Amino acid sequence: MAESLIRIDHVDGQLRGVVLEIFAPPAPSAQPLCEECVGELKNQPVVGLSILRATPEPNGQQARGEILNPEDGRIYQCLLRPIDGGKALEVRGYIGLPLFGRTQRWVRVP
Repeated sequence: MAESLIRIDHVDGQLRGVVLEIFAPPAPSAQPLCEECVGELKNQPVVGLSILRATPEPNGQQARGEILNPEDGRIYQCLLRPIDGGKALEVRGYIGLPLFGRTQRWVRVP
C-alpha cells in the first residue's frame, strides 16, 4: 500500500522530489509537521516538503543524492535506479556505504 505521493521533477540537471500527499500511516494531524527535522525544516508541513535531491549519472542508469526521512528528520545518502522499464524506481537510502541501508520500491502513477 502506498504511504505517500511524491512528485519527481528535473530541475537544473537534478532530480527533485516533493511530497504531494500522505496516505499512511494515519497521522495524529491532517497536516503533519516535520517535527524531528532540524534547522529551517523544523516544524514545516510535510506536504510540500522537498525530500529528495539527486544527480543522474552520465550513463542514465542511476542517480545519487540525498533523501530526507520526515519521520526521523534525518538526511540520508541515496541511490535511485529505474526498474521495470521505468514503471518503478528503486530508492536506496543509506549512511556511509549503500551496503548499510534500506531499499524501497516507488511505483510511478500514470
